[in-house]
Amino acid sequence: GVTVSVGEPLLQSDFVLALFKACKQQGIHTCLESSLYSNRNKIDKLLPYTDLFIADIKLMDSKLHRKHTGVDNQKILKNLKQLSKTGKEIILRIPVIPTVNDNLDNIKATADFIADEMVGKVRTLQLLSFMHLGEEKYESLGLPYNMRDLNFDRFEFQNRVNNFAEYFNKRGIHCLVGTKEKAAV
Repeated sequence: GVTVSVGEPLLQSDFVLALFKACKQQGIHTCLESSLYSNRNKIDKLLPYTDLFIADIKLMDSKLHRKHTGVDNQKILKNLKQLSKTGKEIILRIPVIPTVNDNLDNIKATADFIADEMVGKVRTLQLLSFMHLGEEKYESLGLPYNMRDLNFDRFEFQNRVNNFAEYFNKRGIHCLVGTKEKAAV
């Protein structure tokens, strides 16, 4: 298969369209990983040539989403809702970050959105536990690492993430912690 995740693929939608068309002509499975913070017409152009979509769903509260990501989430949520009506496979990811989105209100709102607005049309929901892995990279680029002072108990946090996964699964949303997934889902 082919996965395109260079920067934000929908910003290079003409290139991705040409690549995915060529892949489909060769019988190659395609996967688009995107924030889905894009105009709908870019997604619609790629839809016939994309087999699988992977997108993050970070925060359900629009104000908090803007505070932590710099953009409102309404466009993303609208695109996810529309995408769920297409029959295309969707994997959603929640990068779970202590003190940002690791609370039950956000988890419940996310489950409600998936169950009600996306009618449960998600192949898998992946919970990605926060780690301080990018710190050195930011330093090497001379960029501030805003999460440097985020201190938390790793064991307690991981237990909370595991409980969130259990909650989603009880709601009928196939959820796992991490990205490892068995082929037959």
